[in-house]
Amino acid sequence: MKFRIVSETNGIRITPRGGGPYAAGMPSTLLSDRPGFTPMIARLIGMMTYTRETTLEAVQGWTPEELDLIPDGHANSAGMLLAHMAAVERIYQLISDGHPDPDGALEAHHWPGLNLGQQGRNEIRGRPLRHYLEALAQVRAGTLALLAARDDAWLDEPLPLWGDTGNRHFMWFHVFDLASHRPQENTPTPAQARVGAFSAQVVRACQPPGKTRRSSVSSSRCRCTRRCATS
Repeated sequence: MKFRIVSETNGIRITPRGGGPYAAGMPSTLLSDRPGFTPMIARLIGMMTYTRETTLEAVQGWTPEELDLIPDGHANSAGMLLAHMAAVERIYQLISDGHPDPDGALEAHHWPGLNLGQQGRNEIRGRPLRHYLEALAQVRAGTLALLAARDDAWLDEPLPLWGDTGNRHFMWFHVFDLASHRPQENTPTPAQARVGAFSAQVVRACQPPGKTRRSSVSSSRCRCTRRCATS
């Protein structure tokens, strides 16, 4: 069954639907004010929502077998990368909110998605698409609750990031940048090719700064982890 991902104020609603990608219309490209959010945060949420919806449209109708497939030359399946998106967003909730021990607070079920590698390959398998959609929606609801309680000054406050100085605005940019790298699904392709395209596009955003890309997914680690997130 295919699902329609619908953005709502408190997260993403998942409903069955028919038709191909964007059958119900493209996600909104108007970045504007949103009730309950300060202006800059509202626009950030608009970008996060757009990339989330278009990314999930790319995997609509995928079977568990397709989600588990690891193409030649890649280290992760599409399912692993969807789990990674949820885990990254959750750890950045904890980091940007100033939790004293983000690693300790991160729920156990997110660790395979955050670490990827052999742990991810062993544990993230055999799950239907709906499992990933619900996990992403649950995390996004927490993100929206966090951002609704903060303002633009909080978003722009300078903080240590990746051995340099960044801010929460960039942290959350990385969350939706990770999800914005997706395959173009305009024409049917063999399963291995389209899963490979999804893997290559998503993980491109995870490569550490200054690293040579030996392949699209050559490492089990990325700069999304707690160890790389702050100095």
